[in-house]
Parts: sequence; structure tokens; C-alpha cells
Amino acid sequence: MKKILFAFLLISTSFYAQNYEKNWNTVIENENNGKIKSANTVVAKIHKKAVADKNEVQIIKCFFYESKYLQVVDENAQTKIINNLKAEINQASIPSKAILNLVYAKCLSDYSDSYIYTTAVVVDTAAVVADEEASADSAKVNDFNSEEDALKIFEKTLENEAILKKTPLTNYEAIFDFFTLEKFKKESLYDYLLKENIAFYKSKINEWQFESKEYEAHKNIFLGNTNLFTKLNLDFIKDENLKKILSLYQKLEVDTPTIDNQLERILFCSQYLLKLDEDLLNALISLEKETKEASQLQKIQLEKATIYMQLASKETHLDYNIKANSELDRILAIN
Repeated sequence: MKKILFAFLLISTSFYAQNYEKNWNTVIENENNGKIKSANTVVAKIHKKAVADKNEVQIIKCFFYESKYLQVVDENAQTKIINNLKAEINQASIPSKAILNLVYAKCLSDYSDSYIYTTAVVVDTAAVVADEEASADSAKVNDFNSEEDALKIFEKTLENEAILKKTPLTNYEAIFDFFTLEKFKKESLYDYLLKENIAFYKSKINEWQFESKEYEAHKNIFLGNTNLFTKLNLDFIKDENLKKILSLYQKLEVDTPTIDNQLERILFCSQYLLKLDEDLLNALISLEKETKEASQLQKIQLEKATIYMQLASKETHLDYNIKANSELDRILAIN
């Protein structure tokens, strides 16, 4: 009896998944044919079914599409999108609330930067991008301090850390469009949100505002292994945004000490703080020895090739162009 029930559950799950996919195909077909109202009608039906099924991923996906279509048919779309978003956040579970808070924070951040915003379907990130074509109806969205509130909401995205770490990002695969699915499968929702927070705070700084001499004393740590970097006390850093970025990189490497995360941190520290190409090259050579994974090797080799080309000259490093070509050949040799 248990086997029969288990089989029935599998069939039911598969049926619902196929049913959602079929409906979404209809939405896309209508959208491609310019039938926005018809597409929106189908989305409304999907939303109703998702609520009945308590399928939060599909509910979130519906929110993105409904918001997109709302801008086409309603001149008050901006205010309604924010209100709808707040309502969804209030009803969502902890993991879904974190994703929706990310969208909300990006709304506020984009509004602060340009006074106009729009919601877009998630493509690689939970993207909420400025709409250059939309009219700036800022008077309708005046109940918040955008920059200040964006910072608070970004902080909220990382609350309930233990639950977020246990939530695979693949649980929300339906609302993402990822090209590197294998990497996507390895991440938790917490990892993803950490990276989004890092990207937000990076947008608040520029690479020329920091004097490299202030950070050279710690260059071996900034460009070093995860164990060294995650133990670094950051109290000596005066810029709050920079301090936040480095603390988030530390959390990311503590949670997921991968070569990819280490590489991203090394490249950031080199570009923004140190600007020492030779030291970066040595760090990349050391990092390369720690992995055999093809995609990681290619990333490291591409960075090495770039540095070799930048440093190549007739006066010094006569062989660096040859080394750069050699690195590129190694990249192309990997299938």
C-alpha cells in the first residue's frame, strides 16, 4: 500500500509540474505574440492555482510577470507593485521572504538612484532594474527614505541564517534563468543572498577611492587562503561600505570555502585595495595549484593571461606575451 501511495505521489507531483510548465508556455506564447492581456489572464490563473497548492515558487514567479504586465496597462503601476510586494512578503515563508526582501531592497535602491523603477523577471539575479522609459511618478512613492530603507531591507535578507543555509537554491530554480546550472545546484539560498549583498555594497564604492599603501601591510592575507582571510580583524578599515563588503566575503568563505569564492575575493582586493599585479599573479599561481576543476582552472588562467599581457614589455618581462598565449592555449585545450 505504501509503495502504491508513493507512486501516486510521484505521478501527482510530476503532473502538477507539467501543468505549470504547460501554462507558462502559453504565457510566453501570448507574450511573444503581443497579447499581453491574454498572457496576464493565464498568469492570474496560475497564481490562483499556486495559492491553492501553496506553491511559493510559482507565486513569486507570478508576481514578477504580473508586475511586468501591470506597467503596460496601468499608469499607477509603481505604487501597486510595491504594495503587492509588501503583501507577498507578509505572507511568505522565511526563505521566500528573503528573496522577496531582496527584490524590495533593489526596488528601493534603484528608486533612490534614479527616482524610477520597475520589476523584471529574474534573470541571473533577482533583478529589479531602472526603467528609462517609465515616467517618474515619485509623488506616489513617498512613504520611505529609499537609501536608508534599502540598507535595512538588505540586512533583512540575511536574517534566519540557519534556515537559509539549509535551503538549496535549486528550490527556487523556476524563478531563475541560470546558464551554469551545475554551479547553481551547489549553492544555498544564503550563498546567493550573500553575493547579492556584496554586489549592492560594491555599487556604493569605486576602485579609486582607496589608497593602496593603507592596505599593503595585509596584502598576504587579502590575497591569501581562506583560513587567513576569514580570521582577519577588520576594525582597522575606516570606510563602512568596504568593511561591510569584506565581512560579507568572510561569511561567504566560512560558509562555502570554494575556489570560486576565494578567487572573487582575491580579485576584488587586488582591484580595489592593492593594485599590485605581480602579487596578484603570484596569488593566482598558488590558487591554481589547489584545484583540478576545469571551469575554475579556466577562470584563473584567463586572469593570469590578462596580467601577463598587461605587464609585457620590451624592457621587462620579455616573455610575458608568450606566457599569455600559453595560458590562452591551456584554456582552449579544456573541453
